[in-house]
Amino acid sequence: MIEPGALVERHAFTLCSRLQGHPERTRLPGLESTSGPLGAGLAQAVGIAYANRMDGKNSRTWCVTSDGEHDEGLHWEAVLAAGKYGLDRLTSIVDRNGIQIDGRTEDVMPLSPLEEKYATFNWHVIPCDGNDLREILRAFDEAKATEGRPTVIVAHTIPGRGVSFMEDDYRWHSQPFKPGEAAAALDELRNAKL
Repeated sequence: MIEPGALVERHAFTLCSRLQGHPERTRLPGLESTSGPLGAGLAQAVGIAYANRMDGKNSRTWCVTSDGEHDEGLHWEAVLAAGKYGLDRLTSIVDRNGIQIDGRTEDVMPLSPLEEKYATFNWHVIPCDGNDLREILRAFDEAKATEGRPTVIVAHTIPGRGVSFMEDDYRWHSQPFKPGEAAAALDELRNAKL
């Protein structure tokens, strides 16, 4: 049995935080739904975008996913449905960082050629440098101007960018900081020329 004090000490970085584990709509302002099972986010977004169209609403639906979620069948069913129905008010942003909880995406379940797969399923594809805010904003503008089909922004990122001991290391997907590591990471980010 885990002692409650040990649990709080070990996981204090997530408890009582809006940024705990999976995004939850009651803790993080601006979210329409709570995620949890990998691959469910895009399916929810497709349902929201389709319902908005049926209701005659002109709103846009945005969904952020990871490349690791692309291992899930539900995710690809949502990709197919969005393309079939031409949900042009839907934009998915894929954090294409090449890692997931248990290793490199291409080792666990190869995704390449990811951009070509989306294009085949009737999506407008916008690749960008996800570590460059100007490129992301340009991609958002292009997505908003796209008509007749959904858009996917494939944001190529470097996980942990700017922190030497975290950069491009899949183990940091779910690893908490040890004492002193958070301060060291912040120091590196303050001095980084990204």
